[in-house]
Amino acid sequence: MLKRKCFKLNTDGSWMNLDNAGGGGVIRCAKGLWQEGFSINFNAMSAASSELLAIREGLLTARKRRIQFLDLETDADALTKMLKNPYSFKDHDQGNIIKNVASILDRYWNVTIFHAKRTVNLVDDRLATIGRTKVKKGEKEI
Repeated sequence: MLKRKCFKLNTDGSWMNLDNAGGGGVIRCAKGLWQEGFSINFNAMSAASSELLAIREGLLTARKRRIQFLDLETDADALTKMLKNPYSFKDHDQGNIIKNVASILDRYWNVTIFHAKRTVNLVDDRLATIGRTKVKKGEKEI
């Protein structure tokens, strides 16, 4: 029996206002070792949209690495529920971003979504703050 090679993605968003938002995340291997991290600065309408944009960036980063099995952890409990059933939220004010993230999740790979308490992983929180405060708009720092 082949053992699947699973990775974990932790993401977080950081939002103050439309022009002061960012996100960050870290991908770890099954042993918990850092594989890749990111901080990104973007415009976001709300804290929820900054969380979703950070999740999207993390998923795209994992796809580039050709990861097939991924555990996605976010501290945004409401978004966890939305992403598990995205079509129920098509009329939500974050509906377009939810639909975009759902289309990435629907690609040929296995992603399991979990809610994690904010205190579990402070690394992604710090990377999100770096993205919001230190990275130029539209750029990504790895």
